[in-house]
Amino acid sequence: MGGDIIVFHRSDGWTVHRVYAIVDGKYVTKGDLNVATDQQDGGAYPEVKPTDVAGKVVQISNHPLVIRGGGGGDFIVSLRKRLTNVYAIVIIVILGGLLTFSGSSTGRSRRKSKRSRFIRIQGKTLYGIVSVLMISGFLAVVIASWGGTLAFTYSSTLAGGQREGWYLPGTTFEKNLSVENHAVYPFYYFFKDDSGRVELKTTGFRLAGGGEAQNLSLTVTVPEDTRIYREEVSVRSYPALLPTA
Repeated sequence: MGGDIIVFHRSDGWTVHRVYAIVDGKYVTKGDLNVATDQQDGGAYPEVKPTDVAGKVVQISNHPLVIRGGGGGDFIVSLRKRLTNVYAIVIIVILGGLLTFSGSSTGRSRRKSKRSRFIRIQGKTLYGIVSVLMISGFLAVVIASWGGTLAFTYSSTLAGGQREGWYLPGTTFEKNLSVENHAVYPFYYFFKDDSGRVELKTTGFRLAGGGEAQNLSLTVTVPEDTRIYREEVSVRSYPALLPTA
């Protein structure tokens, strides 16, 4: 298990880190670019129990199989938008066409089997029922996509500047987080930080569909305590059907 990359749950959400060591049947974990293990992070995170592990990342020749653009809140947001793209509409149209064309054969079968005890439903009626159910599911996916986070980590350390993501305590640095809309219609995005360490250059913007992307610019104030920090910016996204207000 040592050296494996695992997906596990801890107090602030799901994390993907490498197993650094195993102590008493529990896992000590560490991000490959982090200064210290998670368990050295000021005591904020205990050793990972096997029951907290959801799975293991596939590796080829000790290299993880990577989906480009993944590994962050921006990918989660864009992934949820993919769930609400044109393919859902295409499925509804194709299924509706099949049910509509099958309506005539259903009618002929009913005339030939007038004595049948089974209740037969016309194709158009069935199409209407299925369409309502699928559109309801489509809207449910849209509603489910309204919440999310953009997350990133950095280290407050006296060795600030020696590696990427290392910063001196008390300093500030700029960070850009990419937000992308893969839906076929525009979305509004609104952002909020509750930590007090992140200053947002904007609280929201509008993205057209078709993969349009924009960076969310941040200014981060590095805390005085030397340890690893994880910041999460809350994201609320809504279909641009009404005015921004």
